[in-house]
Amino acid sequence: MSPEVSGDQLRLAIVESIAAILTVASTSRPCTLLLEDWHWADEASMAALLQLCELIPSFPIMVVVTHRPGYGVTWPSMPHHRHLPLAPLDGGHTRDIVVSALRAEEVDEELAGRIQDRAQGNPFFVEEMCAALLEQGAIEVHEGRARLTAEADDLTLPDSVQAVIRTRLDRMTPATREVLSAASVVGREFTRELVDRALGGAPDLEGALHRLRTGGLIQQTRLVPTATYRFKHALIQEVTYETLLGQQRRVLHRRVGEAMEDLVPSNEEDRPFERLSDHFFRAEVWDKSVDYALGAGRRASRLSQIPEALRALEVAEAALAHIPEHLTLQRQLDVLLMKERLSETTGERRQQRRIISELRPLVTRSGDVALEAEVLVRAGDLEISLRNYEEAESVLREAVDKASQADDTAMHRKALRSLGLLRWHQDRNEEALDILQGVLEEDETAGDTEGMILDHHNLGSVYRSMGNIDRALELAQESVRLAEDSPFRQVYALHTVAQCQRGLGRMEDAISTWQDGIQLCEQHHLPLQGSYLTTSLAHLYLQMGRTDESVSLYEHAVERTRRVRHAEGIARAVSALARVLEGLGRDEEALGYWNEAVSWFGRMEEHDRQAHAQSRVAAILEGSGEAQQALAAWGKAHQMAGEAGHDDLEIESLTALARLTREHLGTVRLALPYYESALQIAQRRGWRTREGVILNSLGVVAWEAGDYEGARERYASAVACFEGTERTTAWGHALNSLGQTLRKLGRLDEARDTLEEAVALHRDTGNARLEGYALAALGDTYLDKEQPRLALAAFENSLGIRHVIGDRRGAGWMAERMAKSAHQLGQLDRVRELLSEATLIADQLEDRELQEACSRLRP
Repeated sequence: MSPEVSGDQLRLAIVESIAAILTVASTSRPCTLLLEDWHWADEASMAALLQLCELIPSFPIMVVVTHRPGYGVTWPSMPHHRHLPLAPLDGGHTRDIVVSALRAEEVDEELAGRIQDRAQGNPFFVEEMCAALLEQGAIEVHEGRARLTAEADDLTLPDSVQAVIRTRLDRMTPATREVLSAASVVGREFTRELVDRALGGAPDLEGALHRLRTGGLIQQTRLVPTATYRFKHALIQEVTYETLLGQQRRVLHRRVGEAMEDLVPSNEEDRPFERLSDHFFRAEVWDKSVDYALGAGRRASRLSQIPEALRALEVAEAALAHIPEHLTLQRQLDVLLMKERLSETTGERRQQRRIISELRPLVTRSGDVALEAEVLVRAGDLEISLRNYEEAESVLREAVDKASQADDTAMHRKALRSLGLLRWHQDRNEEALDILQGVLEEDETAGDTEGMILDHHNLGSVYRSMGNIDRALELAQESVRLAEDSPFRQVYALHTVAQCQRGLGRMEDAISTWQDGIQLCEQHHLPLQGSYLTTSLAHLYLQMGRTDESVSLYEHAVERTRRVRHAEGIARAVSALARVLEGLGRDEEALGYWNEAVSWFGRMEEHDRQAHAQSRVAAILEGSGEAQQALAAWGKAHQMAGEAGHDDLEIESLTALARLTREHLGTVRLALPYYESALQIAQRRGWRTREGVILNSLGVVAWEAGDYEGARERYASAVACFEGTERTTAWGHALNSLGQTLRKLGRLDEARDTLEEAVALHRDTGNARLEGYALAALGDTYLDKEQPRLALAAFENSLGIRHVIGDRRGAGWMAERMAKSAHQLGQLDRVRELLSEATLIADQLEDRELQEACSRLRP
């Protein structure tokens, strides 16, 4: 481990090192790790366990954890975790514990039976009852045999283990009980020095600790650097603590908190913020509780331990509620500012906006104009992320003005930097360059290295979007140089360098740079940043055909972002992995990730991305034949697309709903409103091609309903939409459909002209299948016009296409149609030849309809 690692980073490194040691050990032989009495575990131990358990699927490791009910591990979603409740001990095992606890060789049946009846197989209850009965003189051990004394004939045994503990507490000397009470306030583990300070000096502290140890209530765990003890069981601490009056608890908690302040290291990073905050909260010293809770939140946030940071802020807010409002302003601001940052991390955009709304009047009250500018910048950045560019413009302009009023040049540059990024998002790149270049020059004058790193990165992003990748690479490389002493910033700079190298076609250089960045993230415990680099490298591997490596990296990125609960990171990672898996045909796996992406994008109020993810969920369900689920999923996609103003996706979802309603519910009437709504959107947006596709679908609906004139009108309108656009398959579909409908209506000359146009279009676009269909329809039209020779030629051309594309059934029908045409021409030998070919195909395919058609034509 690097000697430079200390404080917060050291704690995180230790957690990861424990997991690393065990996983490495398991590569030589399978490992089993037994963790008993886990109800005593502290948060660091819990973090180490969860870190290890995330790796278990990849290693031959089994972890067994024992704990009291309700005091174990809050397991995340781990399919390899199994919970095994233990049954109570039977009479024989209870007897064994009684023998051991009483140091006897045998035990009376009456004594064992009464203890078993009362303890109901709870081993701790059995032990405590034995100790309590011994202290009361209700049990004697004579010549190795334990039995109830004569005085115990009328003995009433406690009905719970808590009652046993209270009985034992009542029999203690005041001095011993006072020591145990103080220890219960300190916590499950306590030092002799803390207890001594909490009591203001205990005359017989050593004697009391000795009596508590020999009584089996506490046990010593360390001698150096200071004598440390812990309660033998969590219930002993809890019951002891519950016997204290409220005032006693408050006094003791305050003394313990103040003692911890004096005893803990002066290094700020090593202070036990969580415990100090808790002690002062229980002591009702609200200001100190808030301050230490904020310290706990800052440390957890630095380590990307988002749940812990949020819990710390909950404590701070609860304590703030007890402080008079006129004394809380600065602390309120500190809590809200941190909460706003965490809301951004977790993707709670709605909450982030609410917090900023709370902050703005409070900051105005504080009179801190520079802080007003800071909050306005945060508000502007939020609006940019939500693509509310007009609101972002207004807020950031105000931020620039406030920073100028405060004469805070650093904040002024920060506000301008955000304004420059807004211009980039608005595709106003030249303006963005002017603003960001000006900020860079000001940062250089001020010697603000951190700002210069950001400026080079931002300018590079703009140049890259403008296609000037060489200039973007130069700026990114300068960022790497400037960030030599800032791993956090250097990682982002390396990411940009790699993106530029990829854009220039230097794939191996890009791979090497991303790998360097990922290694830097691992060295400095930057899981979130590492996930971004990992996802980008995975995408490059996919482009290069290194599929297995790509999927593995995507999965790793998902796992890292889930651990730190960074919403945008999770959403990006799971949607990228879902897209890859779907592309590989692994739809079932992709479905779960798309569903997760829907949830995260929703939390972030990224409605367009949420709608897209939901549409993939719907498409996979439809493709797997889950019609009912697909209908519901497309319904959600339609709603989300509408909320996002995503017209293209709204059309897609509406047409999918119409298609499923027609095909799987068998109702045309319910499908029509979906098509009509989609048509209105396409017409409003002037999307002629989309309008044509929808009109073609409406024509199909009318045809199926027997409304051939209505079908003709819609098909004709569809063809009109395609005219003047690129010659596409959709245009060909519409021509085929229009030709068939005109034939159905007896408008044979129009049908012929339309179908000939369709054949020409299909030849241009190279769509042999549709050309074969158009030729078949053209042949039928010629037959209707009593032009069998032309019909025979059309059918023969269609037959040739069917053979080429492997359409056996179509080939059979074309042979049947040719036979029909030949029959009208009186070519009976050819009729027999063609019917033999058609009949052979019909028999092979067991096509009854084709068999009957052939039978009707036989001479």
